[in-house]
Amino acid sequence: MNPTTTGPVPEPLTPAQEGRSSQYDAFHAARGRSSVVAGLYTQTMGEDYPVEVAASSSCDWPLLGLLTARLRLHPGQLLLWRLIAAAVITAELALPIALLIPQTMPYAVAAGVAMHAAFTCLKPRQLITFSGLTTGTYVAFSA
Repeated sequence: MNPTTTGPVPEPLTPAQEGRSSQYDAFHAARGRSSVVAGLYTQTMGEDYPVEVAASSSCDWPLLGLLTARLRLHPGQLLLWRLIAAAVITAELALPIALLIPQTMPYAVAAGVAMHAAFTCLKPRQLITFSGLTTGTYVAFSA
């Protein structure tokens, strides 16, 4: 189990579940040791099958080419998520300073509340308490 998981500890497996789990593990271990599946894909797809990347599915060169073309950046081009991340980091750094200046305080409170509402929408269970407390401090700063 992931050590950062905060959910309840799962119940121990029943003997029937243990048996199915060990069969599943054995099946996939055997498949990993065998070249049969890769060989079938290679025979079926011919030269389109990317043997070099040891694919374990029907991934082929046209699909890999499409993914590469869609992710390829041109000189001077940035991915949208990089711009968003840079904007959020800048806003997080500027927010405490803006809260200290009386002229910008109302805008900083509004920006902070909006950012934490957006964060909460991304991961509600994990961030509701943090966002609520942080937004409360913005209001405390303005009082």
